[in-house]
Amino acid sequence: MRKTCLLCLALLACGDDESSGLELDERRFILQSGREAVAGTKPTLTFDEGELGYFGGCNAKGGPFSITGGKLLVKELTSDAAACEPAPSAQDEFFASFLISSPTFALDGATLTLTGGGATLVFVEAP
Repeated sequence: MRKTCLLCLALLACGDDESSGLELDERRFILQSGREAVAGTKPTLTFDEGELGYFGGCNAKGGPFSITGGKLLVKELTSDAAACEPAPSAQDEFFASFLISSPTFALDGATLTLTGGGATLVFVEAP
């Protein structure tokens, strides 16, 4: 009986991370605070069926993600290869580096908070 209860607790702990990923499915978030966006851009994160997408005003980036131990894990991002102005290009590179740094993850209703590398970025769900 005790082993069964321990197994149940372990499965519940794993389920929390998995359910957080499922809560993100088919949702889109726009940067609200934590870093000033380049004029004329709206850095956006999208989540759909285990894939994260990012657009910061220059190139679209994307790749598989998971949520483990309260962290957003993105191993690699693929990208479009469009030539861009220096400011949007630098913004894209910042966010790509930030996302693959395994930031901590918190979802509170329509607010997504990612923290890592000395930055806390707050995104709100797009209407």
